Amino acid sequence: MKKLILFISLVVMSWASGMAQNPVSNGGNISESEPVMEKPEKLAQFPGGMDAYVRFLSSNLQYPEKARHEGVQGKVVLQFIVDKNGYIRNIKVLKSLSPECDKEAIRMVKAMPRWFAAENGGQKVNCLYTCPITFRL
Repeated sequence: MKKLILFISLVVMSWASGMAQNPVSNGGNISESEPVMEKPEKLAQFPGGMDAYVRFLSSNLQYPEKARHEGVQGKVVLQFIVDKNGYIRNIKVLKSLSPECDKEAIRMVKAMPRWFAAENGGQKVNCLYTCPITFRL
């Protein structure tokens, strides 16, 4: 239960972060001609909303054995793009905890189902999303 409450608070903080509504530069899978919004009018949403997002994170986290054995705790902060089709692209580690925990956090994000795309001005847009994932023994 404590783990669930921690996930909820971190997820809410990441959604409520005050970012500007300007396109950001990007690389990789999104073409340069398609802007990426940091704060569109309607944010990208995990299928089923915040409750489903938190359940997904808490039920799919596999604490890396090496990190568990070494007592590693803390959070990995990932940033990725939810494209206008709802697919996750360009995953980056913004805050590392350990190589094993970073790898597990990326694995979890890659395992997520397709999201509902963000919208701006009634149009689906690519959206930058920040996701903290907490590892607590």
